[in-house]
Amino acid sequence: MTPDPAAFDAARPVAERERAYSPSSCIGGDYRPFVQAYVDRSAAVRQRHTGRCGLAYGPAAAQTLDLFLPPPTRAGAPLPPLLVFIHGGYWQELSKNESLFAAEDCLAAGAAFAAVDYTLAPHATVEQMGRECRQALRWLHAHAAELGFDGGQDQHDGPDPDARHRGNRQRHQRIHDVVHGRAQHI
Repeated sequence: MTPDPAAFDAARPVAERERAYSPSSCIGGDYRPFVQAYVDRSAAVRQRHTGRCGLAYGPAAAQTLDLFLPPPTRAGAPLPPLLVFIHGGYWQELSKNESLFAAEDCLAAGAAFAAVDYTLAPHATVEQMGRECRQALRWLHAHAAELGFDGGQDQHDGPDPDARHRGNRQRHQRIHDVVHGRAQHI
């Protein structure tokens, strides 16, 4: 089931918006099998790969992240790019621990992978959660070289190299603005 984009409109009644943002409304009911699959696949990543887990990016107990690096390809090779995964969970559940499932494909492709934790509701507002996630991105950027990934690598994709470059440069600037607090969203 695909949610109606109009349901996210702030003018809609709260009950309609709550339903639109609820993960179970998007899948027709019970989401637990999906979460269990995340748990199982994340456990497999932890068994197959050595990561740096529980790295603190801030003073709060929840402000931690797990980082996994691909195996080195050759001496003198450039540092790998990083994919940062910020988990969902309707701002009330889940954590980085269930979010490592995507690391397998990243590592196989030669990219580093980080899963970020943040304080959940009701202990934090959505605005505070966003600030914590931006704090994690700033911390990763500041510690990229010592952690072993390229903090400034611009990845390109799509059919037209010039359009890819322009689009990625604009996206990179938007991400940079969010990380450095000059914008609230990408």
